[in-house]
Amino acid sequence: MVSLNKISFFSAGILALALGNIYAARVYQLKKVLIINQSGANGYAHTNQINFTSNYYKNTLGPAHGFTCTTPANQAEIDNEMKDNVLKTYDVVIFNGGTNIGGAGAVGDTGAQHAFQRWMKAGGGCLAIHGLLDHGNTWAWLRDSVLNGSIFTQHSVWGQDPNAKVQWDTMKTSGEVRSTKPEYDSVRACFPKTKFTYPDEWYSTSPNVRPIADVLMTIDENSYQVPNGASMGLGHPVMWAYHLPKGTEGEQGRFIYTARGHDVGAWDGTSSNHAPTTVAQGATQEGNTVFSDTSHTLMTKGWLWQALRWAAGLRVNELSVSVHATNAIIGDMLQSQNMNGILSVQVKGQGNHELNVFTPAGKTVAHKIGNGNADYSFAGLRGAALYIVQVKAGKKTTTQRVML
Repeated sequence: MVSLNKISFFSAGILALALGNIYAARVYQLKKVLIINQSGANGYAHTNQINFTSNYYKNTLGPAHGFTCTTPANQAEIDNEMKDNVLKTYDVVIFNGGTNIGGAGAVGDTGAQHAFQRWMKAGGGCLAIHGLLDHGNTWAWLRDSVLNGSIFTQHSVWGQDPNAKVQWDTMKTSGEVRSTKPEYDSVRACFPKTKFTYPDEWYSTSPNVRPIADVLMTIDENSYQVPNGASMGLGHPVMWAYHLPKGTEGEQGRFIYTARGHDVGAWDGTSSNHAPTTVAQGATQEGNTVFSDTSHTLMTKGWLWQALRWAAGLRVNELSVSVHATNAIIGDMLQSQNMNGILSVQVKGQGNHELNVFTPAGKTVAHKIGNGNADYSFAGLRGAALYIVQVKAGKKTTTQRVML
C-alpha cells in the first residue's frame, strides 16, 4: 500500500459561512447560479456564444451536477435578482459574454449594482466570459474593484489568426508562479502543459492585471496579429483569477475570467487548429477532469465547469485525505497494475464530505456521503484500469488518479 500522505496532499474544505448579516450560510453543494446574458446600451451582443454557454450551463451541467440556473430576460428581471435577499440564494453569478454590462439594459440600476457589490464583498463568487472586459466604463466599482482598473483597448480579428498560441502562465509575479497554486489545479487540468493553438478574438487591456490578479493563461503575441498600439508584451493575460480583499462585510469574493469566447466556434469545436492530440495528452498528464467529450471540448466545456466550481469555492479549511489501492501505485506513477480491484479511501476532518469514484469517461462507479472521519473500501473494481477518486468537502473538490 502507498499512502497519499507520503506523496501528495489533498486540500478540501468544510463550508458553513455567514456571508455578512444579510447573507445565509453556505452549504457544501453547488445549488443555484445566476447567469447574466445581457449587454448594456450600445454594447455588442455575442449572441451565438451567449446562447451556447447559457444553454450548456442550464441544460447540461446543471442537471448533471444538481444545480439550477436563472437567466433574467431583461434589466427589470436582473433588478429583481440583484437584491440582497435574492442574491444570498446564489452560489455564483456569471457574466456571460455581455458588454457595457453596467449600462441601461443590463445591470444598469445603481441599486442592483450596490447589492452585487455587497454580495461580492461578503464572499460571492463571479465568473465572466469574454465580453465583460469590454465594459465601456459603465460600472466604476466593477472596473476598479474586480477588474483591477483594467479597460479594454482593442482586440484581434475573429478568424484572422487560426494559429494563435496560448499556454498556462509560467511567469513569476511577486516571486511566485501564481498559476500553479493548488486552488487552480482543476482548472489547469482542462489544458495541456505546453503551448497550444487556440484561435479567438483576443483582447488587449490597460493596465495589465498581472500585478494584482493571478494570471492563469497567456497568449504569445508573436503568433497572432496584435492591433496597432495594443501590445501587452510578454505574458499577455487571457485568463486570470482574483480574490477580492477581505473586508468588514465577510469573506473574500472570488472572480475568474477568460477572454476566450467571441463566437460559438470557440466552444463547440468548429473553429480551426485546436491540436486535439496535444490537448488529449495534456488532459491525461494532469488527470484531474473527468469529461467524456472530445479533446477540444475538454478545454472549452471543461473550463465552464471547473471555473464555476472555483468561483463557488469560497473559504475552505484543510481536510486530510489519504487513498490506498491494493498493490497499486498512486498519483503520477501509473506503471504498476494488478487485478485485485480493491480501493480504500480514508477521510479525516470535520463536517460533510462527498466521495465519488469515476472512470476516465465519466462513469460513476462509487458514491458515498459522510461526515467527519470516515473509511471507505470498494472491492470488485475492474483491475488494470485507471480510476479518478474525487473528494468534495465544503466548496472545494480535490481529485486523484489511481491505477488498480
